[in-house]
Amino acid sequence: MRRPGLWIGAAALVLGVLTVPLFAPGSKPSVPGTDLPWQVETDAHGVPAVFGIRLGETRLQDVLPRLGRSVELGLFRQADGRSVLEAYYREIELGGLTTKLILRLGAGQEALDAMIARAGKGDPTPSGSMQYIPASTDDHAIIALPIIGLTYSPLVRLDEDVIRSRFGEPAEKLAEKDGVHWLYPARSLDLFRQDNGKSILTYLLPADYAQWRAQYRPPSGQ
Repeated sequence: MRRPGLWIGAAALVLGVLTVPLFAPGSKPSVPGTDLPWQVETDAHGVPAVFGIRLGETRLQDVLPRLGRSVELGLFRQADGRSVLEAYYREIELGGLTTKLILRLGAGQEALDAMIARAGKGDPTPSGSMQYIPASTDDHAIIALPIIGLTYSPLVRLDEDVIRSRFGEPAEKLAEKDGVHWLYPARSLDLFRQDNGKSILTYLLPADYAQWRAQYRPPSGQ
């Protein structure tokens, strides 16, 4: 499967990419019955809102009081030259479920390249990208950036019956070598259920979701 350079959050979850804590701890528990992954609202343009985050509008600084300040940053330059900035919670409780959470932050290529230049020497990752530690002088600019995508990976396993009852039937199911993508374009959601029962849910802006789907390639042999 070919994945576009616009998103590497799932890879970071799978590979356990190490980043550096940016802030001190401190999160607030969810109100019972809220912050559940199937509670997705979309506006007239199809932009999703989930976990109290409206993609493209909510900024990192807006979620820190609620999600906690024990967040880590990953700044990556990918093999194709494009750069990605992510904020990562290794373990957080949302809606009573313990999960990993990656927030992709929206910044232009020029701004990201400047951050990389200030970051200094990078380290290679197993995916072929280079990882950098953002300079502390960029902290205030980073927390003001909008969240333009997020990846959610709960510790609890979601079986197929639970997925259907909570999310409904997918518009498409696309097989990959180690699992199946359940696609919900009306919510800009890709729910990747791995063969081991674990799930990775990626919520994107509609244009990014369409770009991801357009570049999908089935596994070799299919």
